[in-house]
Amino acid sequence: MTPIYGELKNGKRLVLTPASEIKPRAAKPIPNAPAIDVWKNRSHPGCYIVEVQCPHCPKTHTHGWLGSGDDGGHRVSHCGQDDKPNPGYYIEIPESWHSKYPGKLSS
Repeated sequence: MTPIYGELKNGKRLVLTPASEIKPRAAKPIPNAPAIDVWKNRSHPGCYIVEVQCPHCPKTHTHGWLGSGDDGGHRVSHCGQDDKPNPGYYIEIPESWHSKYPGKLSS
């Protein structure tokens, strides 16, 4: 697969890794977090921001999403604390979103 590059504010380049290729580092069972909303990412054209319902707290969290072809993958929850770490979650992307939101991985 051809690498997808992003750029930081200071001009440095970085390689964006599809979430489906990131492996979690936890021994506990990892819950799913249903995606509940999505919108275009203004700072990274062609990518999206996905909002999920956190299984560890009553809040919602946002993460980047590459669109169709990216299954969401494992993410670290934003509510984890040093004294109470949690294993994060797997984002559940609805099937209908893959046809509505073209992605960088779908070609």
